[in-house]
Amino acid sequence: MPTRAGWRRLVSAVVALSAFGLAINTATSGGAHGHVPSCGGHLPAFPGAEGYGCATPGGRGGRVVTVSNLDDSGPGSLRRALESPGRRFVVFAVSGTIDVSSQIIVDDPYVTVAGQTAPGGGITLRAGPGNVSGLVDVRTHDVVIRFLRFRAGAPDGVSGENLDGLNIWEQGSHDIVIDHNSFSWAVDENVSTWDDARDITFSWNIIAEGLRYATHPEGEHSKGLLVSGDATRNMSVHHNLFADNTARNPQISAPGKVQVVNNVVFNYVDSALQTSNAHGSPHVDIVGNYFIAGPDSDPDRYEIDGYPEGPQDTWSIHLEGNVGPHSRTIGSQRDLVTPEDRNLIVDTAPPGLPTITTVRAEQAYDEVLAHAGARVPYLDSVDAQVIEDVRQGRGRMVDDPSDVGGWPSLPAGKPRPDQDRDGMPDTWEANAGLSAQRNDSGGDVDGDGYTNVEEYANALVRSVAPQDADLPQPPAR
Repeated sequence: MPTRAGWRRLVSAVVALSAFGLAINTATSGGAHGHVPSCGGHLPAFPGAEGYGCATPGGRGGRVVTVSNLDDSGPGSLRRALESPGRRFVVFAVSGTIDVSSQIIVDDPYVTVAGQTAPGGGITLRAGPGNVSGLVDVRTHDVVIRFLRFRAGAPDGVSGENLDGLNIWEQGSHDIVIDHNSFSWAVDENVSTWDDARDITFSWNIIAEGLRYATHPEGEHSKGLLVSGDATRNMSVHHNLFADNTARNPQISAPGKVQVVNNVVFNYVDSALQTSNAHGSPHVDIVGNYFIAGPDSDPDRYEIDGYPEGPQDTWSIHLEGNVGPHSRTIGSQRDLVTPEDRNLIVDTAPPGLPTITTVRAEQAYDEVLAHAGARVPYLDSVDAQVIEDVRQGRGRMVDDPSDVGGWPSLPAGKPRPDQDRDGMPDTWEANAGLSAQRNDSGGDVDGDGYTNVEEYANALVRSVAPQDADLPQPPAR
């Protein structure tokens, strides 16, 4: 495998050759593919949100629900916050690990989960004793989940195949953004979509270390992200770090349009990215991704592989600006694909894709490693090690969390005083010209469309996401 310096020289050489004629889409130019305006001209779910579903309001304007303990259920728990009805904006006054006894079911729409509001070490979800179903199941629309860690693990004495970190499925699951989270140690997929899920974005997540040999009845089953189902469509997968999953980085097995843009994929065993027409013909736009073979990678496997299960006449793959072990010469995008599947390659992207700010693969490598994952309020040792392993080219497949040091302890931290319990600390409210004696979370002090509590939550992540500078920074933690 080339060294990191070798990869940089390789990509720089490719970029320097203008004959390649690469046109990368940007949010300002509209790109080379006839993309529609970002978020369709609507207010993004949060500053910088892009891709399908990015205009969802989530829980904007709803009641603020504070998670105040690490209990599996009951008052103050995350389960109570997510399974309760009504429009809601979830914040945290506690940090640590929550042992989830069974899947938390989100089936009432219009909810935002702002994990970045937790003090100290942030929030990690773990499968508790007896859990055979996984961590969180989304079965509704207009959901935003940010800055949480989903680390299922394989509880002692539990056997089964569905210990996923996050599932999104069923008809009616749409307009969802999963952004800046960390997923690892699942028994099946770290993340999956199914059935009639649509208009969903996965952005800036770390999806890593799916358990290779755990309790899955098929044996080896370390998987990243599955996009599948008979009617699943309109998916954006951008700026994620996939590392140390044998496959599905991601796998597209659904009809409709799917964007795979500016992701970093490291140390895959099977082909990194798979696509199949098992449920209909996908149209996949694969742009500016950086594929890196790792210690467990088979040099004879191509970066992209197709699994045909029926007529291929409408199935298509569009490739542009991707870098990987098999794309070392000008015009070699076809060489990324298993030879027998190169008939699927087309010259143009599907029309009408949402705009995603896109950079060249080398720059995406740097930006994704610097900003992806649930790193606010705290970059835990699991994510830090994954990132460093990618930089050093030394990752490995994981059979059990103990293989990589087990569950880290998270600093508890202390929430800042919030007299009116509106999700915003008193000191921040004072600096923003708000009242610490009344709930003004749903107001909009600067008139930009984001409520006051959203402004606070967004300000917390200025270090890793673009922000509106009108309101003050949150106080130092």
